[in-house]
Amino acid sequence: MDQSAAAPPTISAISCVICAWRARLYVRFRTLSISPALSVALFIAVRGSVDWRPVEARRQKAAERIGAVESYAGDNGCRRAALLRYFGETLDQCSGCGRCRRRLSEKRLDPVAAGRYRRLLRIFSGDKAPWGGALIEPEVLRSLAESPPGNSDQLAAVPGVGPSLAERLGAIVLGSLEAGPAAKSPEGTPLHQALRDWRRTVADGMGVPDYAVLPDAVLARIAQQRPQDRDGLRVIEGLGPRALAKWGDTLLSLSLQ
Repeated sequence: MDQSAAAPPTISAISCVICAWRARLYVRFRTLSISPALSVALFIAVRGSVDWRPVEARRQKAAERIGAVESYAGDNGCRRAALLRYFGETLDQCSGCGRCRRRLSEKRLDPVAAGRYRRLLRIFSGDKAPWGGALIEPEVLRSLAESPPGNSDQLAAVPGVGPSLAERLGAIVLGSLEAGPAAKSPEGTPLHQALRDWRRTVADGMGVPDYAVLPDAVLARIAQQRPQDRDGLRVIEGLGPRALAKWGDTLLSLSLQ
């Protein structure tokens, strides 16, 4: 018996050969240039025909959303009602979207109410709520100017104000509604003089003119409105975030004296 004859291949060796052959076939198949049409034909041959109904349904929903946006942008009706209608809700009366507010502003106020309205706008125009909107909506300010509440309880009952805002800003709102052309000037009052003395000290320390610290108009508003907390300071016209951060505590302590 010839001892030099090769031994038969083992199962492990056969498996390695088969794997290598499969790998070569896969590489050759991947290097072939197959057109998209042929790819689709092969897919259909293997998987069957494509059901395009889910795709068409998604396209239809996308087209409806685009149509809703176009209608919202081009319609002349109430914007809030349009948004609620899209989600299946209704709105009896708008509380002041851009279009409804514009129509509301077209109604003229009598001179006295117009003066109150301008004062309220000056106070609250730069103030923003935590959600980014107006702290008190302009149409609410207009309603207050037209029918001023007599006390804080009546102010709290006004739609758009409520007990929380009435407690925080009631003195400012009621004071602005009561103020008229012949209102007493805050100049010469102890608070106004204390504010001017404080400003002079700060300006001397900084080496700048007095008005560079805070303008006279801001000091007059602080003396007239006498804010009781930082929320009250925050609605003072002309007192920006930087000045409030630097001198808010000092101004508040002077106002509370």
